Amino acid sequence: MEPPSRRMLLTGTAALLVVVAATVGYAIFFDDDSTEVTVENQHTDTYQVTVVQNSANSVTDMAFRVTTDEGTQQFVGLRDIALNPGYQNTTLHNADHSTQITVTPGENLTTTLEEWDHGEATAYIVETPAGESLYADAIHCSEGDHSFYLRIKPDGTFLSSSQCR
Repeated sequence: MEPPSRRMLLTGTAALLVVVAATVGYAIFFDDDSTEVTVENQHTDTYQVTVVQNSANSVTDMAFRVTTDEGTQQFVGLRDIALNPGYQNTTLHNADHSTQITVTPGENLTTTLEEWDHGEATAYIVETPAGESLYADAIHCSEGDHSFYLRIKPDGTFLSSSQCR
C-alpha cells in the first residue's frame, strides 16, 4: 500500500483549514453573546443614557423608582416615564445589570454590553446630566440579545430603534 501523496495531504490540510476558518468566521460574525448600544448625539447638550436590565417577563412589568417634582419618591412603570418626562433619579427596581453612557454634543458612541442576560427586559432612560428624565424606551427579546440605536436630533428630539438578534 502506497503512502498518501504529498499533494493529497496538502489538499486535505488546505480544505480542513478552510472549514475551520469559515466556522470561526461564522461564529464571530453571528455571535449574539452581547448587546450593542449606539448613541448618536447631534444636539448641543450632553446626555446621560442609563441602560438597565432585569428579569421582568415584559417591559410593562418593569418598575422604576423616581423622584417627582414635589420631591416624593414613588414607583412608576416605563410608560409613565415615557409619557411624563421630568422625573428625577430614575432607577430600575431589582436591576440585574446597569450601565451609564454619557454622550457630549456631536459625539457618537457604540458600547457592547458583554455578558448581559439573554431574554430579559432592557430599558433605556435618557436624562440630563442633572438626572432629569427626558426619554424612555425598552425591549424584551425572548431569547438572545439585541441591538439598540438612539439618535438625539439637532432639535433635541429622540429617535430610537431596537432589534432582537
